[in-house]
This record gives sequence, C-alpha cells and structure tokens, in this order.
Amino acid sequence: MGGRRAGGERAGPLAPSGGSYFSLRSMSGSAHSVSHSRTDNSARGVLLVSLSSFLWVLHDAISKWLMQDYSIYQVLLLRTIFSLLPILIVLRREGGTVRLRHARVWVCLGRGCLAVASFALFLAALPLMPLTDVFAIVMSAPLLISALSALVLKERVTFRRWVAILIGFSAVLVMMRPEGDVISLGALLVL
Repeated sequence: MGGRRAGGERAGPLAPSGGSYFSLRSMSGSAHSVSHSRTDNSARGVLLVSLSSFLWVLHDAISKWLMQDYSIYQVLLLRTIFSLLPILIVLRREGGTVRLRHARVWVCLGRGCLAVASFALFLAALPLMPLTDVFAIVMSAPLLISALSALVLKERVTFRRWVAILIGFSAVLVMMRPEGDVISLGALLVL
C-alpha cells in the first residue's frame, strides 16, 4: 500500500494528488491512466457494502432463529463451517497459506479466541433481547472503541469527541431501557 510499482508510479490509495488513482503502465506498457475506474470502484464498493450489510443482518436473524432450538456451541460450529468456504476462496485467491504466516502467532490466536468469545456472548444475548435492541447496542462499538483508545492506548481524544461519546452512550442507555437500576442481562452480554 503506497509503495512503488515497477514503472516508478505510486501504487494504491496513496497516489499523488491530482494524478490518477493508479496506472496501467506496468500491465500495458503505456501510461494511460484509468481515473474513471475510481468511480467504477465507488459503485462497486457501495454494492459490496450493501451486500455485506444485508448478509450480516441475515446472519444475525438466522442465528437468533437457530438459538431457539440449538445450543451456543452448535450455532458457533455452524457459523464456522459456513464461513470456512468463503475464507478458503479468498485464501486461495490471495496466495494460499503463505498469507497466514505471521511473526506474532500468539497475538493472532489470542485475537481469534476473543472473537469467538465475543460472538458466543452475542449469541447468548439473542434469546434475551429483540434483535433490533441487540443491533442498537452492537452499533455503539465505535463509541466504546473511542473511549478505550484514550484509556488503554493513551490516544488524544478531544473534548468534543468525549461529549459525542457521552451523548452516544446516553442514547444507548435509553435504547436499553433500564428499569430502575437494573440493565438487562442480554444488554450486558452484548456490550
């Protein structure tokens, strides 16, 4: 990303301003730019984001439906089996298992374990709450990430951003509809 291609032009999104998004010089031997492809890529990007959002909602709705009759472990297994095919297709397209080698294997394994635990807690919350409430809480993740970036990573968070985070969390609390001093178990599991 941002490196140099064989012809000397910059590659990827860090192309110089005013120039084309990328050049086909290394492929065709000429310097014809394809600046129109950025528009094409934008339309394709919108389509892919829409498709992925639809699949995400479909996945969560099917997970909620499955949780009525199956245990968390069975739903996790089904999710893993069905996600394995697209992963293998992408892995093959990107160069095989060489792409899986990483210098910090334990960090990657730890992240994977946290992802499985996070999804298991999400599944545990599905029978306890309406799907719309679960989604509302899940969509508050950027607020939590912003707050934790200041506390854990010591990043600078401006006063305006803290105000936005507090307003956002206040809205999440309203959505969770705490009755008295009690917040539902499902809401705590999703958070």
